[in-house]
Amino acid sequence: MRRVPHDLLQEIFLACLPTDRNPSLSADEAPILITQVCSHWRHVAHSTPQLWASVHVAIPGYQGDVEYGELENIIHQRSAAVKDWIRLAGALPLTISAYEGHSLYATSYFSEFLQECLVPICDRWKDLSLSAYADSISNIQRLSTDQTPQLKSLHLAIKRRNGPEWDSPSGTWEQDVPVAETWNDGGGILGGQSLRELRLSVFDIPWEVTSKWNLLTTLVLNEDGRSNNIPLYSVTSRVKAVLRETKALIDCTLRIGHFDETWPHNETNDANDAFKDLPIELLLLKTLSIAEYPRVTLLPLLRTPSIRCMAYSRLVASFPPHNHPFLDFLVLNPGIHIEELSVDPNNITPFEMLESLRLCSSLRLLHLELQAPLEPWIQRFGPAAAGHPFTDELLTELAPPLNRDLAPALCPNLEDITFMRETQFSETAVVEFVKRKQDGDRHGMGKLRNIKVNFVRKKGERDLVAELALYQDSGLAMEFYYHPSNLRSPLSHYNGLASSSGITCW
Repeated sequence: MRRVPHDLLQEIFLACLPTDRNPSLSADEAPILITQVCSHWRHVAHSTPQLWASVHVAIPGYQGDVEYGELENIIHQRSAAVKDWIRLAGALPLTISAYEGHSLYATSYFSEFLQECLVPICDRWKDLSLSAYADSISNIQRLSTDQTPQLKSLHLAIKRRNGPEWDSPSGTWEQDVPVAETWNDGGGILGGQSLRELRLSVFDIPWEVTSKWNLLTTLVLNEDGRSNNIPLYSVTSRVKAVLRETKALIDCTLRIGHFDETWPHNETNDANDAFKDLPIELLLLKTLSIAEYPRVTLLPLLRTPSIRCMAYSRLVASFPPHNHPFLDFLVLNPGIHIEELSVDPNNITPFEMLESLRLCSSLRLLHLELQAPLEPWIQRFGPAAAGHPFTDELLTELAPPLNRDLAPALCPNLEDITFMRETQFSETAVVEFVKRKQDGDRHGMGKLRNIKVNFVRKKGERDLVAELALYQDSGLAMEFYYHPSNLRSPLSHYNGLASSSGITCW
């Protein structure tokens, strides 16, 4: 290995870094692991600043399983390691993620770590991601925009303190501090000229401050479970105001719900009011993921002529059947070419599902799968309801047989299909559908590259993969799922008897 050129060895080391996250301080992975092989490798690694330009740091909280003295020693060691790490990065811009562990008591460990290790080099931050309690990031909020000139991406995940108050060494455990109320004048680092990507809760934005929304290309707003007694209509109005300013937005994720549902006397709860509001034009938006409360929908307001990828779900499955925000969105955006669509079919009506597909003729990828567990009390409108669209007729619409009239295929360009919500497809219909797609029975109908189907029955003797082996050999990826053989339906003759595991099923 000593004959390997220095620059080539550096490239090999860089290829060893994790690609889906920042490298950690662990000695079990690069770059620390590389420095332990031999002195030559350590020298090369230490002379490669790019190896050290990103880092993830986990600062543990106090949970009672480690003594205070030992915990403080661990944090001191990690802080020293981070300082050495940053020194080895030279003058490169830094990508940093830091996590504050759960704590039984309010502690200052994370805040002290930020002040000692990260704040002094804030002028080198490029991407910053923090997961911490609200009162632990006050020193970050006090920074001004001119102190973080290179910051392009900011992700804040503010954690909640759950459970009863505990007596900590410094007194009683403080309640959560509203982050939106503690930013520096002007919004602090939220108003940076270089900031292009912002990910945080709707509760952590200083709404009264004018941030550089018009410069953002990526925006993620969620509600992270904190209601703060803020009415839903109020939050939705704020989000609308933000979206009207994000003229350069390319990628947007919105999760808006679980708020106080109280409505003032002069407000209406009719989702059709979306049509009375001015449209929100996001002319450059290509990717949209939205989960919303259907009572106050934003979707029909959006005008997105450039959109290509979309994910849609509702945070509550019990909603008026006449409310079809996703279909309304498609009707109000004629001519858009959505190529990838992911929908939770459990909270979309059969009518809306089928009519929406008719308006998505450019689809290449269609994922219909449950995105969240469904509570048993929630009214069902999706595939569990009578007349849901996951029947053999849907497969016939997607790939009509030759003996049918000349009606065009629904979404003829589909290449990747996932039906992971339980379907009522018959195995015969699935086999014939695949054959029609792959054999090109209809002119202009594309072939499949991937198909996943979840059947609402136990597996019988039929082996679909074997029957379609010819197409698998040609590159088609197939996955078929069935109910476990020991699964009992509500009508099973065995209900009330112990299962093979010894558990009585009632």
